[in-house]
Amino acid sequence: TMEPKERGAYLAGLVDGMAQSRWVRDKPDASGTQCINDWYYKGGEAVLSRIEQWFKRHSDKPSNALLYVLGKKECGA
Repeated sequence: TMEPKERGAYLAGLVDGMAQSRWVRDKPDASGTQCINDWYYKGGEAVLSRIEQWFKRHSDKPSNALLYVLGKKECGA
């Protein structure tokens, strides 16, 4: 139900939170944080499309948990 601009800001916030959490856990190693940021911010339309499909497929689940699963597949836990 969000407008595209709102959805983009929401997803960016979730991704930034994941990256920050990874940094706190792994510091001083930033490779996990960098992987998460690269996955989302450099992934382009392919990543956004995959996220949208994943959210539609699992509409009964919280979006932060769904995004975590996708990020974990790309960048480990």
